[in-house]
Amino acid sequence: MLNESPRKKLAIVSSYNELCGNAAYTKALSKALEKHMDVTVVPLNTGLLRRTESEAAQSHIKKICQELKTFDYVNIQFEADLFGTNHHSICSRFIQIADVCKNLVLTMHQIVFPFKYPGIVQIAKNTIKRDFKKTLQSYRKTFFHNSRAALYNKMIGYCKIKKIPIVVHTKRDRDDISFHFNYDLVFDHPLCFHEQSYIDSLAQEYNKDKFCNHFNLPKENTYLGILGFILEHKGYETVLRALSFLPEDHVLIIFGKQHPHSVQLNEPVNQYIKLVMDLILELKLQKRVKFFGINNDDEFLRALLGCDFNLLPYLECNQGGSGIAALSLETNSKSIFSQNKAFLELEKYAPDCFPMFSIGNYLELANLIQNYPRSPHTDGLKKYHQNYNPQTSAALYKKLFEAVKNL
Repeated sequence: MLNESPRKKLAIVSSYNELCGNAAYTKALSKALEKHMDVTVVPLNTGLLRRTESEAAQSHIKKICQELKTFDYVNIQFEADLFGTNHHSICSRFIQIADVCKNLVLTMHQIVFPFKYPGIVQIAKNTIKRDFKKTLQSYRKTFFHNSRAALYNKMIGYCKIKKIPIVVHTKRDRDDISFHFNYDLVFDHPLCFHEQSYIDSLAQEYNKDKFCNHFNLPKENTYLGILGFILEHKGYETVLRALSFLPEDHVLIIFGKQHPHSVQLNEPVNQYIKLVMDLILELKLQKRVKFFGINNDDEFLRALLGCDFNLLPYLECNQGGSGIAALSLETNSKSIFSQNKAFLELEKYAPDCFPMFSIGNYLELANLIQNYPRSPHTDGLKKYHQNYNPQTSAALYKKLFEAVKNL
C-alpha cells in the first residue's frame, strides 16, 4: 500500500471569533478548505492593533510572523481596519506578515482608488455662498480617502512584485486591479458562507411560528428585517419612510447593535442611532419598529429565515461585497436590495435573484414589498447556488495555492 502524501498546512490570517463579516467569512472558508488541507486560523487581535503603535502591537505581529513560517500556504483576509488605524502601521504590518509567508494568497474585501479634489467650479460656488466650511470638509474627506487609496496602491504593487495572487468579490474589482496595475493574477468569486443542505435543514426546524414565539411577536404581522451593525451607510431612513406607506400590520425589526468601532468616550448616544430614533418618533412608528440584538451567526441565519422580507437599503459605500447580501441569497429570503454598486456587481453573479430599487426611493421600496415577484427569483437562486457556493470558493483557493508554488 502506497503511503499517502501528508496534507498541506494552511494558515488563514484574519479577525476571528468576533461578530463581524470578515470573521464569519473566515469561519466559512476554513470549514470548506478543511476537505483539502489542514487549516488553522491565526487570529488578529484587532482591539490591540487598532490602538496606536505600541510594543504590544508589534510583539503581536512578530508572534504571528513566527507562527506563519511553519505553514505551507497562507491566506490573508485583508481589510485595512483589522490591521490598525494608522495607514503607515497598516501597510508595515501587512508587509511584515507577507514577507515571511512561503506561498501566499491575498483576499481583498475592498479596493480603494483616489478621488478628485474639489474643482474650481465647486470651490467658486462654495465661495459665493460663503460656505468655506463645506470646501474644507470636502478637502479633508478627499485627503483621508486618497491616503487610504495610497495604502491599497502600495499593497497591490507589493503583490505584483512578489507575484501574489489576489482574490476579490466582484468582477469590477478584478478588472480595476488588472487594468490599473497591469496585473493578471487577480481572481473573483462572490462571498459564500453555507451549503444549501445546511440551510435546508435549518429552515425545516425553524419556521415563522418559532421565530414569532422566540421574540414574542404576533404571528399575523408581516415582518421586515434589516440586519447588521447600525451604521449610516445602511440606509435605515429609507426603510422607515417606506414603512409609513405600508399597512399597519407591517413591522420593522432592526437586528443589530452599535458598531464597536463607533463607541466614543462619554458619548450619551451615537449620533446616527439618535437620528434613527428621532425619525421613528417623527413618523409615529414607535409601535411598529423593534430593536433586537444578534449574538452569534446562527441567530443571524434564523433572523433571515424568520422575517417575511430582508431589506438592504444601503447607500453607496465603496464596498466590494456584503456578507449580509450573500447570506440573504443563501437563505433564499425574500430580499430587496438598493441599487448600490456592490449589489449591481452581485447581480452579475446572481441575475434574476432579487429585485432592486433606486437608493433612497422609499416609495419604490414600499411598492416592491407589496408586490414582491417571488417565482422568477426562486428559479434564479437555484442556478446561483449551483454556480457559487462554499465548495466552488474552496476550489478556487486550492487551485491558487497549488499554482502559487510555480510562480
